[in-house]
Amino acid sequence: MVPGRPNLGRILIDQGVITNPQLDAAIQHQITRGCRLGEALMDLGFCSDAGIARALAEQLEIPFVDLHQTPPVPSFLALLPREIALEHGVIPVRMEKDRLLVAARDPFDIRADEVVRQATGMRVVLCSAPESQLTELLQQCYSLNSLEDGQSAEEGLDDAAAEGDSGESVSVDQLTAAGEQVPTIRMVNALIADGIRRGASDIHIEPEEQRVRVRYRLDGRMRTMLTIQRSMLQSLVARIKIISGMDIAENRKPQDGGARVKVDGKPVELRISTLPGIYGEIVVIRILNHDTALQKLDSLGFEPDMLGDLRRLLSARQGMILITGPTGSGKTTSLYAALGQINNDEVNIITVEDPVEIKLPGINQVQVHDRAGRSFANTLRSMLRQDPDVIMVGEIRDLETADIACRAALTGHLVLSTLHTQHTMGTLARLFDMGVAPYVVAASLNGVLAQRLVRRVCENCAEDYELTPSFKQALQACYGSISGARFRRGKGCGQCNRTGTRGRVGVYELLLVDEELRHLLAGGASTRQVQEFVLQRGFRTMEEDAFRKACHGLIPPEEVVNLGMGLALKVEQMGVPLGAAPAVPSAPAPAPAASGASGGASLPRAPLSMPQGLLTV
Repeated sequence: MVPGRPNLGRILIDQGVITNPQLDAAIQHQITRGCRLGEALMDLGFCSDAGIARALAEQLEIPFVDLHQTPPVPSFLALLPREIALEHGVIPVRMEKDRLLVAARDPFDIRADEVVRQATGMRVVLCSAPESQLTELLQQCYSLNSLEDGQSAEEGLDDAAAEGDSGESVSVDQLTAAGEQVPTIRMVNALIADGIRRGASDIHIEPEEQRVRVRYRLDGRMRTMLTIQRSMLQSLVARIKIISGMDIAENRKPQDGGARVKVDGKPVELRISTLPGIYGEIVVIRILNHDTALQKLDSLGFEPDMLGDLRRLLSARQGMILITGPTGSGKTTSLYAALGQINNDEVNIITVEDPVEIKLPGINQVQVHDRAGRSFANTLRSMLRQDPDVIMVGEIRDLETADIACRAALTGHLVLSTLHTQHTMGTLARLFDMGVAPYVVAASLNGVLAQRLVRRVCENCAEDYELTPSFKQALQACYGSISGARFRRGKGCGQCNRTGTRGRVGVYELLLVDEELRHLLAGGASTRQVQEFVLQRGFRTMEEDAFRKACHGLIPPEEVVNLGMGLALKVEQMGVPLGAAPAVPSAPAPAPAASGASGGASLPRAPLSMPQGLLTV
């Protein structure tokens, strides 16, 4: 502390951040734990790390840096070796006159000051910064940008040969040597490990004319994480091909491969695809995390009544259950959870998948291999001679597979599979369009589960907020009363990358096929007629499920708009702004009469109930 300056607690009291009783409680906590006063204040929830950092800056008479408002200048990050930055918790931020401002986890650390001076050869000023921001940027900047030292070595490769349209290629020996260079290995390992730790579902390596862009898909959205010099592209792609078992010399055709890695002691499966582009090969690495894929049904975010219905479907001895949704909607996770529900020593379960994403203990899994004659249809025929009780078909893609699956469901087998359709009604239309006879669909189908993944509110920075009157009116017009609802959104923090959302949760609709509906389907009813029939009986749409989760504050209300066309059209017609200043919710206005979400028919509204579990992926 600078002589003559007040202590940290007095500064915080003068700033109005804490009170005298809170300071006394923090001092007692400090004595008990043997920690610093700032840590004690944060442990007790009296003060944020930003408040502590500001008070420290005033106490030490040093600059305060908000790393969100003034992020580090990339060119200065290269001034400090990765090892020093991570060991001492420091990040160069910017130049101020002839001094280098360095955000430090511990501005009192004289040794850190000296080490940074020696490493940079500059006059250094240690600054105070919020610890959460500093930790976030240390991981982001030095887990990836530290790889820049490997980019300077071109490893003897001709840069012109990396152009996708050059018509030239390097030898296999050169590619192999480039893929086995230490900087290249470090870069690939760091990219994969960083993507897994951040919870990315995919890593995209995309060559452009002047650079290579690396993007992650986080919570369903793409985010640029790093740019790499073009000189590294060919060795980077070569290394990825080596670990995934692809042909390293082939760069004119798309290729697929896979790899298995361990990060932080946990096994992770990778599915890797390459595609020749105009500037070089585009690489996408799909991350298949065991912890994410192997979930139980009660952790997937089903409402209690829907979960009970789904379990009853899975207890049947025969019939077909279809799980539908677009790519990336969590169908495989739901399918594996369903298999886990019925998997035991008394049941023979066989699956045919393309590819086998996760190896399931106690279940016989078969990989599709078209060139070897193992198509979905051929394998399914052979599986029926293996005395199965339950059959899982990874995806129904054609009439032949659909017909065999339906007939297997009619002959004493429980069949689970997936289809790429938007809603449950679209599943019926898709089967009819494939050419499956309506009476076969009616007799074999037990139920259809349609689903999506929507972003959930970040619990670390969640806050209540008031909807605008017009947005509230649109919600009530589509889904009924919002009395008792608690809408929330995230302010944005380091844990959610300042997006306000972290992780995703499933929203569902479940169509149960009973005798009345079978009779309707067998009679050749259109999907429109089926839709009107089930809506009159209280069928809950996916949009309604999302609305219920928004009312519980689990997802932002904007996600309901993104999901439901009915609400999206009303919002567009009303010119409703989706955001509103955060505020304590006021008493809701009286609700107008509820109308159906999809078919216009009046629906009975069940009381809101909290889902039993939530899946974060």
